[in-house]
Amino acid sequence: MNNEQFKDAYWTTVQLCLTELLEMPDFEARDKANEGRQRFDQGQRRRLPLAYHEEPFYTAFRLANPGMDRSEQNREADKFLGAYGEKYQSILDDVRGGEVMGGARPSDAHRREYPRQNPVAAAGGKRG
Repeated sequence: MNNEQFKDAYWTTVQLCLTELLEMPDFEARDKANEGRQRFDQGQRRRLPLAYHEEPFYTAFRLANPGMDRSEQNREADKFLGAYGEKYQSILDDVRGGEVMGGARPSDAHRREYPRQNPVAAAGGKRG
């Protein structure tokens, strides 16, 4: 996998986390993921190239909950992954297995097996 393919897979995973795990509508998730990628890529041009070191889910969580401070985002994201880690792993497997990168969406198996719920929205919080 070359660098561009890796970036595409990373941001596809971010977008799927936004829709499949955090209940964001497809169009909004696509826009947030595209904006996030543009900001990240522009930031990299200004300084030394950085690796994509953060799990895509954490990036998605930050995009979905921009009003939270970073430490609160980390705590809430950790709780969420504790409850929905298997579903996140199935998204990663779908993307890495090429089901998504070939243009197809992942199976609906994770939708049937795991309920979707953004813990911040469930607690009455707002997504920015």
